[in-house]
Amino acid sequence: MYEQSLEMRQVIRGHDKPRPDIAQCFNDLGHVYVKMGKLDQALEKHKQSLKMKRGIYGHGKPHTLIAQSFKNLGNVYRKMEKLENALEMCKQSLEIARIVHGNVGPHPRIVSSLQSLGLVYQGMGNLSKAREKYEQSLEVSRAIYGYNKPHRKIAWILNDLGNVYQRMGQLDKALEKHEQSLKMRRAIHGHGKPHSHIALSLGKLGNVYREMEKLDKSLEKHKQSFEMGRAIHGHGKPYPHIALSLSNLGLVFVKMGILQEALEKHEQSPAMNREIHGKGKPHPDIAVALSNFGNVFKKMGEQDKALEKHEQSLEMKHTIHRRGEQHSDIASSLSNLGLVYKEMGNLCKAHEKHLQSLGMYQRIPGRGKLHPNIASSLSHLGHVYVNMGKLKKALETYKQNLRMYQAIHEELHRDIATSFKNLGHVYEEMGDLGKALEKHKQNLKMRRAIHGQDEPHPDTEISLWNIGVLHYKQKNLNQAAEFLEQSLEVLQIVHDRNSLHPFIITISSDLEKVR
Repeated sequence: MYEQSLEMRQVIRGHDKPRPDIAQCFNDLGHVYVKMGKLDQALEKHKQSLKMKRGIYGHGKPHTLIAQSFKNLGNVYRKMEKLENALEMCKQSLEIARIVHGNVGPHPRIVSSLQSLGLVYQGMGNLSKAREKYEQSLEVSRAIYGYNKPHRKIAWILNDLGNVYQRMGQLDKALEKHEQSLKMRRAIHGHGKPHSHIALSLGKLGNVYREMEKLDKSLEKHKQSFEMGRAIHGHGKPYPHIALSLSNLGLVFVKMGILQEALEKHEQSPAMNREIHGKGKPHPDIAVALSNFGNVFKKMGEQDKALEKHEQSLEMKHTIHRRGEQHSDIASSLSNLGLVYKEMGNLCKAHEKHLQSLGMYQRIPGRGKLHPNIASSLSHLGHVYVNMGKLKKALETYKQNLRMYQAIHEELHRDIATSFKNLGHVYEEMGDLGKALEKHKQNLKMRRAIHGQDEPHPDTEISLWNIGVLHYKQKNLNQAAEFLEQSLEVLQIVHDRNSLHPFIITISSDLEKVR
């Protein structure tokens, strides 16, 4: 439709004549191609739009629509993970917006440019800088629309802040921001009335609750989001939001250990995405859905099927981003393949895939040397080295992983705690039980600081169990019993006290040995 409109306007007014309506058609086409996942075409159209706007308003002259084009280009470059280009475009957009609107006070174009900069910094892994830009955009928005008045733009920025706090591991703050966003969207669109933005906020809350291990609440929010999506778009009708909700429900069921239910949701999600984007046509949403499908098969122990799904996902991502291109989506699939090969006992293949993934993450322009994805790849490599019996290599890799997470995150973060746990395990394998105990105690201390000193949490329970086992190995039977009893108590609170959870049986058995 947009292409026909553009062609008609060019025939009527001339192909080479710069006109605002033709520039807008290029702009609209760029947005459509982004939604289709065709980023090369999107980039081309936004460049054509910028060129025409400069022809209309003057090269080197600041204009609000030129600022808009730079922002649009920045967003496409960000999705392509050409982050240095994205940063440059978004900075130019902000600079022009401030020149044009700065003298008359706060302006929506400034808000939009700050928000786009935040997204680029988030992609670069510079989460503090991303948060700073979102907070600036929130402040300007409130100055425009009112500090106590609900507005769509403010709700979006609260959503962005929630996302970045989640990435930073500050889950209470993430929850707070998403709840504020949801409350504002309900005030705007009506309490009890279905709206896509309300459904989005419910999904975001579900994701945070999943990371907090509050799985009943997570399931509740994702079900509400799913039902609202169906109320808006129709039962049985394919729509991106509904496909995403199915995927999110699948992720919760995986965490809950309800794998058949998870499998069903992850089957429905790629099937719906194919209906939306076209069967046989590559699209990022389909590739992600295939990855999730593979992860369920891995959990179920069906590694051949897991491998097949992850290979399909990787192949599709290569088609989308072109072979040889450095992109985190491709690196993520390589990592997933590495995890499956490790489960299959093919450690050479696992090592190869994790090295490829690490190398690709390191080569993405604009990422820098410190990024959560790079740190995560180091952790996966460490696990492979442990399984290979290369304990010195594992120790070195885990230490690199810890240093990187400490440089990326603020003082308390679950990634740092996990790094302490991994170091504890490798020291235990090396027979250095004193060092192992030290690391597991650091892990426990951080888990309690994150989740609450007396708050029952699965991560705290595992930390207590690891310490209890180490005390047992050191013949400190009283201390072993103390930590194992604490571990069992936490586990029985997290799960049903009378359930036959496998870990309850394991810890009970360990306690019998100690007593």
